[in-house]
Amino acid sequence: MTIEFNCGGCGKSLKAPEDKAGKTGKCPDCGEPILVPLPDRSSEPENPFAQDESPYSFQAAPEPTEPCPMCGTAVPSSESSCPACGESINEQFTDGGFTPGQKIRVGEVLNSVTQSFGDNFGLAVGGLLMYVVSVFGLSLVAGMGVFASIALAFISPFLTILMSVIVYVMLILANIWLSIGIIIFFLKLIRNQRAQVADLYTGSPFLGRTILCNLLLAVISLAVAIPGGIIMIAAVASGEVALIAVGYFAIWISSIIVSLMLMWSVPNLIDLDCDVMTAVSNSRRMMSGNYFSVILLVIISMAALFVGALIFGFGLIVAIPFVMLLYATTYNHLCGGQQTFRDNY
Repeated sequence: MTIEFNCGGCGKSLKAPEDKAGKTGKCPDCGEPILVPLPDRSSEPENPFAQDESPYSFQAAPEPTEPCPMCGTAVPSSESSCPACGESINEQFTDGGFTPGQKIRVGEVLNSVTQSFGDNFGLAVGGLLMYVVSVFGLSLVAGMGVFASIALAFISPFLTILMSVIVYVMLILANIWLSIGIIIFFLKLIRNQRAQVADLYTGSPFLGRTILCNLLLAVISLAVAIPGGIIMIAAVASGEVALIAVGYFAIWISSIIVSLMLMWSVPNLIDLDCDVMTAVSNSRRMMSGNYFSVILLVIISMAALFVGALIFGFGLIVAIPFVMLLYATTYNHLCGGQQTFRDNY
């Protein structure tokens, strides 16, 4: 059964399934919090064949819960946010459904990111600064680990090598974990989903799949470079200088195409909480018909960083948040998000 009701803020006619009755959400037009009303059953005809209730009562099994990542409160699995602190639980970042394959317009993407930049500049800068501080802190810890491994050389050179490898691997994992968090942070920021600095440290559920996805992308990149490598080897063996240039060009072009085609795999994996192969396939679908637009947006990002670096480096404080917001906004448009930032909520 579908419940029909109107938003108390803007009057928009809304519909919700019966199982959402009594729950709170946001109006897709004005963003006001709305309570889904209970279904009106007064107009339903009485069932003449209805049986009397059983004299025996059965207590339903308790609903499974999971701890809130922020405050630790037990939250029922059916709830999307913690009743104590409001933290999102297993929140999906997409709104309006994942509908790739739509052609994006560069002007609309820039309009969206400009509005988002003006509304969220302070939070974007704060999130990036905390990210930099976290990376710096991890580097300090890794440096301490390296010094500790050097001290172990007096005991065993093998322990030194082993300790150095462990420290290096842990540093890579920690940086991947933080990179997941920064993606989550900026996706929530452009979608007005109560982004907070704590989102930087919520990447654990996606860490394993993100590592596998990056490994798969590396393998694919190497595979497409093989033909160009063969050409270069043959050119060196035959002494044909022109063929070396052809092989290098083939590697360069294939790498760019694959990088563009699969550049949204990790964000999509995080956004939809899907498996690696689905994320890779979705990225390819998202880029269909959008290569020129994405290349132009990448050029704009590089130009913004270049201009920011020219202003004594201080311009990067503005340029880097802008580029991150542009990256997240481009992804949001590619996966079927609303075409204007303000209309998205």
